[in-house]
Amino acid sequence: MPIIKTYRVKATKSASIPFVRAWHLDQPRNNQRSEVIKEVSGWVFTEGQPGPLLVELHVDGERVQSCPPNIPVPKARRAVLGSDDPSPNDITARFSIGVPLSATSIRLVFVYEDQSVTAAKITASNTFKVQEGLGGYLFLDNDTNKSVDQFTGRITLGTQAREGWEKFFEGLRHLEADGAIAKLMICPAKEEVFSDLYPHKRGVSTPVDNVVDLAGPGQLVDHFGALSAKREAAFSKIDTHWSDYGARIGAAVYLQSVGLASFASHLPTSFKDHRRFGDLGGKMTPQQSGTFLVLDPAEHVRQYVLCQTNQRFVTGAPLVNEDLEAKLSRKLQTVGAIDQPTAAGKNAFYAELMQHLARNATA
Repeated sequence: MPIIKTYRVKATKSASIPFVRAWHLDQPRNNQRSEVIKEVSGWVFTEGQPGPLLVELHVDGERVQSCPPNIPVPKARRAVLGSDDPSPNDITARFSIGVPLSATSIRLVFVYEDQSVTAAKITASNTFKVQEGLGGYLFLDNDTNKSVDQFTGRITLGTQAREGWEKFFEGLRHLEADGAIAKLMICPAKEEVFSDLYPHKRGVSTPVDNVVDLAGPGQLVDHFGALSAKREAAFSKIDTHWSDYGARIGAAVYLQSVGLASFASHLPTSFKDHRRFGDLGGKMTPQQSGTFLVLDPAEHVRQYVLCQTNQRFVTGAPLVNEDLEAKLSRKLQTVGAIDQPTAAGKNAFYAELMQHLARNATA
């Protein structure tokens, strides 16, 4: 399956070249977004009389082509030479050189008599961290949370991370011992739900698998099947996150798992398509928009009041909100999302939070 990435091109021109009167780089443009660098083109005029100038292209450290600037460029010629312009057909100054598709590091070199000077350095970096799977579905390309490495099993939980998750689940057991309902629901990554469209093969063991293995009986809520059955509505082609509709599916499964299935009927039922670029589509060239199922704001306006916050926890401080239209008189403590299951520091924080809640929780 081909992987399509969007690159940011950076072209750095040399400040001055002794034997060059003027020159310009037309393609690629600095800071442009492109899937590939197809060509290096521009024009160059030497000082004094035209000489045996050669334009060389070096790709990833090797010279791949050398040719004279042999294409007429009348507008640039008139602008540069002015009254010194000889016969219109005497000077050809434009060059256009094709670039191998795999090129990510390019040097443009001007060679004149016994002098050789690098005119520009061109690099293409996969800044936007986006890849395209089958059916036009976009996925994160590793990035800071190492999504590809996690999915393929190239990284798994280390000793410190495992200890952090063990403390986390121990905290859940403390809550349950005090009469509270404490369960963890992991929203599947988009590549898990669309693994048949993803450009990479799933590993035998992943960090999420490691977390599942560490959980005790009944501590995890599995909603993968329900989410997969409605995956086109639960996710968007152009975003990494689940939609509002996908969140509703997760909420319904969670309510059922804690014995509150009857309250699922109070969850929102009205959604509408919202067209946007998303956190992936906006990084493509050209930008790709798509639909995202969101709550219909005209029908779902809820009033929430911030009651308290425990400032003891600076990072990810838990917030307690009161829903003035709640259908159930219970307290629900939400801890938040953990997007990097290998981050032991985060696990230690949430383990400490679980211990704190176990001492102060009200079911």
